[in-house]
Amino acid sequence: MKLRLLSCAAMAVLTITTAASAATTAISVGGHQLSVQGSSTSHTVTLDGRPFVSDDSDMFVSLLGPYNGAGHTYVLVMEQSGGNACAAVYQAIDLSGSVARITPSFGSCDDEPHAHVSKSGQLVVRTRRAQPPRYEVDVVRDGHLTSTTANR
Repeated sequence: MKLRLLSCAAMAVLTITTAASAATTAISVGGHQLSVQGSSTSHTVTLDGRPFVSDDSDMFVSLLGPYNGAGHTYVLVMEQSGGNACAAVYQAIDLSGSVARITPSFGSCDDEPHAHVSKSGQLVVRTRRAQPPRYEVDVVRDGHLTSTTANR
């Protein structure tokens, strides 16, 4: 369930052009286009028509977002293996700098993440856990990922 980086692209100042809640295979962000190409267990996420990351192990790959605030823009890549053990994990694409960056996979297998950009520009993603503590909270800033667990 790990996407691998294929290339980076320079990014300009970004603005939101689509809703931030529905899973999709294409998102326009500030004149840039992210899309998922492929089928079965071979997917490529493209940025402006160029390969950005690929996934050779998941049945479904989709995009969530964009999420923006405090001068930062993010898109979540939802990876679903199609099995019952783990509904979904995520990677975050950080489009805030001059080069797009992607995090390692994260999440508690919840396929309904709650994500927002904090006042300080961090992407905060909360997913439910099957066992206590009740939630996993993953935070992305400047392409880096930190994770904690919480009961609220």
